[in-house]
Amino acid sequence: MGRAIQNVHDGGIAAQQFARKWGCQVLLSLDRDGAVWTDGCKIWWARVPRVQIRQSVGAGDALLGAFLHFSLQGFPPPKALRFATALATAVTISGEIARFRANDMESVLTQTSVEPL
Repeated sequence: MGRAIQNVHDGGIAAQQFARKWGCQVLLSLDRDGAVWTDGCKIWWARVPRVQIRQSVGAGDALLGAFLHFSLQGFPPPKALRFATALATAVTISGEIARFRANDMESVLTQTSVEPL
């Protein structure tokens, strides 16, 4: 959108502007700050716990794949965002490319919150 994203708020606004311009939904990874989702109207932020990141390869793919999976299962966007962000974070903990451990996922999920921006 022609500007640097300095914080969660900036990310949410940039995602919202993109969604409005192109008439789409946007799921934006914010690295250690979680992720935001918007349909151009509402903006939701998933806040994840601080974890020791061992590697991040595949985390973005996990975020998108899980969000799409849960959305197609009928979960509302905030709930799909919570699960997807927790899964992506669990991938970064595992130390393996694009893999996660179920106990990491469960632990991160209990510490992941979603709130409107």
